[in-house]
Order: sequence, then structure tokens, then C-alpha cells
Amino acid sequence: MAITVTRKVEFEAAHMLYKYDGACRNLHGHSYKLEVTIEGVPDEQYGFVMDFKELNQILKEVVPDHMFISNKTLPDNSTERQIVKILREANMAIREYDFVPSAENMVANFAKEVQEKLPEGLTVIKACLWETTNSFATWQKQ
Repeated sequence: MAITVTRKVEFEAAHMLYKYDGACRNLHGHSYKLEVTIEGVPDEQYGFVMDFKELNQILKEVVPDHMFISNKTLPDNSTERQIVKILREANMAIREYDFVPSAENMVANFAKEVQEKLPEGLTVIKACLWETTNSFATWQKQ
């Protein structure tokens, strides 16, 4: 019998969308919420699928809390890469990805990163990333 458990974490981060035709091309931040649901068979001792505390620790390891999120595949002369250079020189927190840091791309990546850290036998089946109170992206296992 498989059961699902869900944990949510909140974090703050800034990003920008290179050459996007809208306000999100500007440097801006979000108060994100990430919710991840995993599935597994409960253990016999406590009936746990996974200790919520352990799942929370994994989520905190993957989220870029209080960081600038950057697309490392952009040209070095792009504004975003110039910001990264300045932040790096100032020893500021940066998380670089090889994709555009949209909510859709980020939630898929978070699901993958969490899965890689889970003990064997547990599976991420759903992840939701809220960018604002009213807007979120959902990833679901196929």
C-alpha cells in the first residue's frame, strides 16, 4: 500500500528573464513556496513514508533561498551574466542553472533534484512552485 506525504517550504529569490517582452525581463524577486509530494510504502515501525523533518531538510538543500537565480547559458555580455559577475566579486549568493529560471522550469528541476536525494523506494510524484499568491506551476510524474 503506497501513501503520499507532502511538505512545503518558503524561500526568497531574485531573477530576471532574458529578452522577455514584459516586466519580468527586469530584475525582480519573489516570495516562493515549493510544495513536494512523495509516494512510498510506510515503514513498519512508525508507519512513516518519510520523516517530514528529513523531507524538509532535502527541500531546504535544493531551494535557492536568498539568492540570485541565473541562467548560466546566456552570453557573457548579457545584463544577467554581468550581474552574476558583480555578485560573485562581492561574495553574494547565486544559484546558476542551465535553463531560463521560469516557474515551470524551476519546478521541474526541483522535482528532479529532490528525487536524486530521496532514499530508494520513494518517488516524487508532484511538485508545485508558487511565484506569487495567485500564480504557480505544477510538475507531475508521468
